[in-house]
Amino acid sequence: MWSGAIDYATKHPLVGAGYGNWKLASIPYEKEFTNDLFVPYHCHNDFIEMFADLGIIGGVTFGLMFLLVPIFTIKMWRKSEFKPYHLTATISFMAVTCYAVDAFLNFPAERTAMQTMLAVSAALAFLPISLINKTKVTGSITKVKGSILNKSVPVIFYFISLLLIVPSIYVAKQTYDSLKIQKYVMGEIDSDPKMALDEVKSSFPAIPNLSTSTLPIKGLIARYEFRDKHYDEALRLLKESENDNPYLHYNDFIRTAVFADKQKFDSVAIYAKKAFYNWPRATSYYKNIMFSSAKNKDSIEIKKAYKEYNKYRPGAEANAQFLLAMYEVKGAADKNMITLLDSSNARYPKDTAILARVNSIFSSNKTGVQSTDIVANLLNNGKAAFMKRQFSKAAQFYLQATQLDPANYTHYENAGISYYSGGNFVKAIPNFEKAVQFSNANTGKSEFFMAMSYIALGKKEQVCTPLNTAKRKGYPGVDSYISQYCK
Repeated sequence: MWSGAIDYATKHPLVGAGYGNWKLASIPYEKEFTNDLFVPYHCHNDFIEMFADLGIIGGVTFGLMFLLVPIFTIKMWRKSEFKPYHLTATISFMAVTCYAVDAFLNFPAERTAMQTMLAVSAALAFLPISLINKTKVTGSITKVKGSILNKSVPVIFYFISLLLIVPSIYVAKQTYDSLKIQKYVMGEIDSDPKMALDEVKSSFPAIPNLSTSTLPIKGLIARYEFRDKHYDEALRLLKESENDNPYLHYNDFIRTAVFADKQKFDSVAIYAKKAFYNWPRATSYYKNIMFSSAKNKDSIEIKKAYKEYNKYRPGAEANAQFLLAMYEVKGAADKNMITLLDSSNARYPKDTAILARVNSIFSSNKTGVQSTDIVANLLNNGKAAFMKRQFSKAAQFYLQATQLDPANYTHYENAGISYYSGGNFVKAIPNFEKAVQFSNANTGKSEFFMAMSYIALGKKEQVCTPLNTAKRKGYPGVDSYISQYCK
């Protein structure tokens, strides 16, 4: 992280990336090191990051700011007339030093509490000298002496500062409003979005244009437009936000879904390649390029993408997606494919859920029963019924899928979500309980909705265990419920 920020600062010495934009500038440095769409927001050194964000002038100014405190403190230590302020100055100096050490290894500039501590501590170090008149000192008590201009400067400075901070307050309020809706929208980022389109569109303010994870806000809205089959509007939003974050290629990822729905697989291939080869460690991008290549019967591209992804993330997922794509191209499993599957089963015994679909398809290749197509149809029917708010019917489709594909926990989870959405919490809970028994059910989603079901049924004494498990697995938005129900 440090080397990337240093490299960027040396290549952009005048203005840098712009304050707070390291999270964007860091992406090209990190795309071959971090999995999926994880973005390092900070380089864990505020001094280096300031050079990357602000260029030489900004970085040097930030660093020199910390030299003022020891200079002022030593100045007070050396003069007896400053004795009443020695203790305050010393404590302030220690506090600012503590902040500087933290800034060298962390990112306290992001923390409001740390910024407040820095401002107060620095002020306590600077104020004594500003109050002491160098030309007239009586005993240990100081008096301020100066012209009308000297007395008016602080007042003028105060009002100018107040005027300048008003836009910051406006921006902060807009950001806060955006964060409130992001909490729910980002909670649906790894699943089918459920929120109403109008609610999403009306809740986002004009700024900021990026989410906390640097996804374009308009790109997030486009996902809901796509869900409701508003393809033209979705593509318009994606085009408008193209340059909001040109490095993550999230917009290209959404475009592949739009064009796949429109059965334009040539376009799907274009954007799938663009996204994947610019972010080769993203599993979702890898799945997309495998899907588009399989639809276009492009075995060369399948092998190329597999080699690229496997270079960074070898494992069951890499092999499974490759085998599924090659199977669709060839219509059967050849000897090499079967050998790769057998070795994957032996090498990754804990990833049976990931390899379950491949095993099922290859098994059906021998028996002639295309169970995978039946499962796919059941899932499509379940999704369609859910979109029509036929929640009980949707749950039945997902439960049928569990019979043919029992190693996939998401079928139980989707059945539970369907029952939950229809208000049938009693039937929802057993499905969540089955889902969480799978070793690869690591999102915390089933645990969270299990807790919500218990709350809806008034069984608050059973809420804490699934909530704490959901938090441990990183499911968003859990803390507020824990603080409310797990005191």
